[in-house]
Amino acid sequence: MIRSSELQQVADADVAVVAGVALGQVPGKVSYQGRLLRADGTPAAGLVTMQFSLYATETGGSASWTETQSVGVSDGYYSLFLGAVTPLGPSAFAGGGKYLELSVNGTTLSPRQL
Repeated sequence: MIRSSELQQVADADVAVVAGVALGQVPGKVSYQGRLLRADGTPAAGLVTMQFSLYATETGGSASWTETQSVGVSDGYYSLFLGAVTPLGPSAFAGGGKYLELSVNGTTLSPRQL
């Protein structure tokens, strides 16, 4: 069993806008993938609960969007669509650049990613 305190996110996750979105529109979903390692560097595996939140600042503040998903992790790798549960709307991206915060099984990983 994996304890959330043993997990860390490594490498920058690739984020790509789903094809088919007209210029200037906010996509309802965004592809997101990453790798999750335990504190000892070994890859995580199994089903984990991940919460994703967008913030205007690197620390503090209020989330402009949040969603929680159950995510399958294999050899540390996972892939999903942000917005699959709670669609991303214009308010999620209002005000410029956003920082993505990830929590795994209730433990917030840091730092937030721009």
